[in-house]
Amino acid sequence: MKRKSILRDPLEPVVKAIRANKILFAIIFAGALLRLWAINWGLPDLYEEAAPLVKSWKMWNWGGAGLEFNPHFFNYPALTFYLNFLVQALQFLLGFALGMYRSISTYGAEMTSIVIPARLLVVAFDIGTIWVLAKLVREHAGARPSFVAAALIALNPLHIEQSHYIIVDIPLAFFITLSLLYILRAFRSGERKWYFLAGLSIGLATATKYTGLILIPALFAAHMMRSATFIKSLRSLRVVHLWISAFFAVAVFFLTNPYILLSYDEFVRDFSFEQYHIAYGHLGLNPGQSTIAYYCLEILPNIFGWPLLLLLVATLAFGVVRKDRLILVLLLLPG
Repeated sequence: MKRKSILRDPLEPVVKAIRANKILFAIIFAGALLRLWAINWGLPDLYEEAAPLVKSWKMWNWGGAGLEFNPHFFNYPALTFYLNFLVQALQFLLGFALGMYRSISTYGAEMTSIVIPARLLVVAFDIGTIWVLAKLVREHAGARPSFVAAALIALNPLHIEQSHYIIVDIPLAFFITLSLLYILRAFRSGERKWYFLAGLSIGLATATKYTGLILIPALFAAHMMRSATFIKSLRSLRVVHLWISAFFAVAVFFLTNPYILLSYDEFVRDFSFEQYHIAYGHLGLNPGQSTIAYYCLEILPNIFGWPLLLLLVATLAFGVVRKDRLILVLLLLPG
């Protein structure tokens, strides 16, 4: 009997790890199937804005001399434009090697062939969000809660619907989740590498959509919350690696969006429009309804349903009352 227990105990963690990965992979696989289902919807017509696809397609400068990497469009940052251009370039090179495209003009004859690869890029980011969220929850709450969290995202109707569109919001959700993972690691350990990785992730989030910028004050607030008193938290701002991480975020943003500086007048024009668009009532559509009211009273109840939304609010309120620092850190971003 003792021999059996000795032989079984060393293998038990391995068996548990395999079983845990199987559950997570099954959840991710189910989420991938739901996102790949009807991925070719609407084709050969394109019934979506697909700004990243359209702007990246124009970078080929069809009929012009050479490539044109200035998007001349700054309502969104350009990271997703360049990622889509990279996907298109890889598609052309592979197609050229296989004899599908005889020349660049053959590849540029029609745009519908690049729609599915662009949608698959969005799907990849959404699947990545499931994985990163599961990792985040596992580190702070254990394996079983991580499976629940992953399943809630994998089966979320909003995520499934949005992953069928070529938009910036799904990549933004991935980079925000990745940033939160690193911010929480920095909060718990204080290690410099997590600060630096948080800065890089925040830069990529902001380079995807300008709202990613609010992660920087969230990082600073999480850093200050590591201190026991308010005076100590202020003194902690002198830590060099905190400012280096913020520098990384800004540097990554401008490296992936150089034309914000090179075409500054165009940037001001488009960014000013977005400011007006958000400030003028519900996303510029209904001046009688604030954006906050729209999200809190319409979008969130539609996504979660009132029972789950009330449970979520009660859980967060309970964490705040208990002064659970982990809950407070997680509330920094939506706050």
